[in-house]
Amino acid sequence: MGPACQYVNLALNSLNSDYVFDGNMSTDRPISAATVRLNGHFVIEAIRIHTRIYYKRPSSTVIIKDNKTSVLFDGRFPSTMPTIYLKRPVLTNQLNINFSSQINIKEIEVFGGKNVALWKPTYQTSTYNQNGINMTSDKAVDGYAEGNLSANSCTHTSGGEAPRWTVNLQKAYSIIAIKIKNRDTNRNRINGFLLYGTMDNGTYILIYNDVNPAQERSEIFLDSSFMPDVPISVVSIIGNTNGEKILTLCEVFIYACIPKADGSDKCDSFCPKNCMSGSVCSKQLLGCPVCENGWTHSYCDKKITCQRPKVYDTHLSVNPWTDSYSYNEVITFSCSKGYQLKGATSTTCGNNGYLQGRLPNCTAITCQKPRLAGTHLSVNPMKNSYAYMEVITYSCYEGYQLSGSTSETCGNNGHFQGRLPNCTAITCQKPRLSDTHLSVTPLKNSYAYKEVITFSCSEGYQLIGSSSKPCRNDRDFQRGLPNCTVITCQRPELSRELHIASNPFKQTFYYNESVTFYCSVGFSLQGPSVKYCRHKGEFQNDLPSCSNVTCQRPSLSNALQLSGTDPLQQTFSYNESVKFYCSDGFHLQGPLIKYCRQSGDFKYNIPICTAKSSQTSFTVGFVSGGVAGVIAITSAAVVFIILRRRVRRKKENGKKIDEGRSQESDNKDHKYDGIDDQPSEMEGNYTGISESDDDKNHQYMELNAV
Repeated sequence: MGPACQYVNLALNSLNSDYVFDGNMSTDRPISAATVRLNGHFVIEAIRIHTRIYYKRPSSTVIIKDNKTSVLFDGRFPSTMPTIYLKRPVLTNQLNINFSSQINIKEIEVFGGKNVALWKPTYQTSTYNQNGINMTSDKAVDGYAEGNLSANSCTHTSGGEAPRWTVNLQKAYSIIAIKIKNRDTNRNRINGFLLYGTMDNGTYILIYNDVNPAQERSEIFLDSSFMPDVPISVVSIIGNTNGEKILTLCEVFIYACIPKADGSDKCDSFCPKNCMSGSVCSKQLLGCPVCENGWTHSYCDKKITCQRPKVYDTHLSVNPWTDSYSYNEVITFSCSKGYQLKGATSTTCGNNGYLQGRLPNCTAITCQKPRLAGTHLSVNPMKNSYAYMEVITYSCYEGYQLSGSTSETCGNNGHFQGRLPNCTAITCQKPRLSDTHLSVTPLKNSYAYKEVITFSCSEGYQLIGSSSKPCRNDRDFQRGLPNCTVITCQRPELSRELHIASNPFKQTFYYNESVTFYCSVGFSLQGPSVKYCRHKGEFQNDLPSCSNVTCQRPSLSNALQLSGTDPLQQTFSYNESVKFYCSDGFHLQGPLIKYCRQSGDFKYNIPICTAKSSQTSFTVGFVSGGVAGVIAITSAAVVFIILRRRVRRKKENGKKIDEGRSQESDNKDHKYDGIDDQPSEMEGNYTGISESDDDKNHQYMELNAV
């Protein structure tokens, strides 16, 4: 290195034999990687890579790592100014350099700091004069490091006392290395020296004690491992106090961290950025014992990150979902719908680069069945547990009514949402009756569930609607109340023969109003002749009917017989006649012919047969009657003929008689032997015949005139 060189190339040493470390800029070779071995542990601040002048590859990149494989630089190769300044000083004994492609390299230089002793004020205890030239103290900081004493470029004390040499750096520096260039002759004179440093506050620190004075050394290089951990402003070298007591120094290099633009020491007392406040950093480590939270690595230059957790639970979600998380970043956990979190809901990226705590897990949400004791409630479906979003419905026992929600859903907190409903006993209030004819039994203010009330109407009114009503779930008797209407009956539908004795145009009859029934002539009434309009509002049930009038065969005495009649015929129709006669020895008293009339019976006024006493009675009577008797008999015969003609005409006209006529007397239309219907005073005397209504219009066989 020539005069005035301020930086030391730590790569130029015997451990590196490659062309790129020989200090010769005229040679080069293509390489893709290089290993720089340093002769000791040094604080490295900059690296310069010299390439062939025509090399320009701006797209090439270079990676530089230290002996711990920590990445010191990773970026584009600086082709225009090939000096790479590290982000911070690095203590190492080796550098590994890798290029993205082969590059023709002439020289690789590694700088460990700036020579801050160059041209600084110096002092030594005495000065030796050789051939009129003083070997002054400043010759050790003039930049000439050839080691040739005869060239008058070295210091030299006069001997005889403890020699000392001192350089004032004029400010405190973080020293990273010191190199002493020894003379080319009498090299053993430096053996056994002591090297001290003085802090700004005047504290005196021993930096190095040379304990092997038997060595022959052309230079002494003290690497960073010997340097103090505090800034130094004055460096002193004390020679061996034994023997000649002469101190000769050809050049002293004091390498310190490169100052910042403002002139401050870039090493910052060896503590890198992000180092915990109050930490004591050492030149041996050139790192930080304790980093600020969130930072790690020897130089506290690596942000602490936590890797995304490995989630094996398919229902567990992490938010935010990224590959890594910064220090103190909070991530939250959640579960898929229908699952609930068991464990912490969040975690934090810790200072150890791991997420704090254990991962939670997701379990299916279930809700336990509600407690229903004493509530009169029932649940559907009824089971021990329910799935998320499953709906249950509530109902009350019979006789109770639900107050509240009829259903609930199993929520995401494992509980049913809302409050249990209540069941209250069902009661119904007394109905309000606007119909004054409607009454309720029993009558009270309230009724229990299923209790039945009955409705009734005042007399003369009928119920329209239900006659009873139970107390139901709706608690309402009021809805659908019956009402009372006046009872009326419609004119009944009658058969052709059945008639009502009233206005034929009257169609409506009121309660308790009566109707009277009668039948057409030739028919008889079967059933009640009078019916009343009753509570059902109808006459129709049990109406009477009309049946044809029939007469049973009359009961006859032994002598009385029927003429012209089938002896087996027992029944005779209306208007059908029977003719009587007496057996021999008897004569008929009473009607000769009887008709089946409205009464439906032949038994009244049946003629009788009496035994004939003698012929004399008739003869005597006839003679004593004389002419008058003959006239009477003749008259009777004429009447009989006329009567028979009338009867025949009446039979022919019988069908034309109005059916509405009242029943004829059963005493008419009978044939008597020779006698028509006459007043009693004209009928004369009849033997053995008692006069009655049924005797009229019948034919008689025997007439005894008095």
